[in-house]
Amino acid sequence: MISTRPKTQQSPFDVQQMCVDLDVLGVELSSGAKDRTQRFAELLLEWNSAMNLTALKSAKDIYVKHFLDSFAVDSFIRGTRIIDIGSGAGFPGIPAAIADQSRHVVLLDSSAKKTQFLRHVVATVGLTNVEVIQKRIQDFSASDAFEPFDTVLVRALGSLKAVAELAFPLLKSDARVMSLKGKYPHQEIKAAESLCQVSVFPIAVPGLNAERHLAILTPKSS
Repeated sequence: MISTRPKTQQSPFDVQQMCVDLDVLGVELSSGAKDRTQRFAELLLEWNSAMNLTALKSAKDIYVKHFLDSFAVDSFIRGTRIIDIGSGAGFPGIPAAIADQSRHVVLLDSSAKKTQFLRHVVATVGLTNVEVIQKRIQDFSASDAFEPFDTVLVRALGSLKAVAELAFPLLKSDARVMSLKGKYPHQEIKAAESLCQVSVFPIAVPGLNAERHLAILTPKSS
């Protein structure tokens, strides 16, 4: 049984450095939001050692490649109804919920162990604006009654064309899909052109020595 408290009360991140990095990204977090970020990080590091929620093991890698990577695209999110498809360990959905409590964020994942973790985080950290659903995206979009979403968030779910096919049924008419990528996705853009308009933005993540891009997909009809 995994404990409900971390093994250490010491923050896994350098709080002052986090403030500097968030300032570089143009993200303003309240003191309460920073505390929730730290608590989420503690829980992830604790549970990851037992449940292998993410392949990243060190606090530094998790900080840069999950937390900062998620906060780096926060300014591109539109509206208040957000869904994170294939949320995994909660990225980028939980940082999006922490950054703006006016958002209602749905974390969708088919994995029982990951949704168990996500529900524990929601309850422990006090994320009243987050809903966790264990379901495949194909089943969710086909059978569930839901209000359309303003923004769909995706990381490592597949090609842009595949993402568009899965996510577009969930969107409001003027909404967008945000897909995080590494290198500029030339071939994926070409393959998706029949379905959607694609805008790609380079993303600078503090401490990450690698290419990062954000692809924003909108249905051609919009």
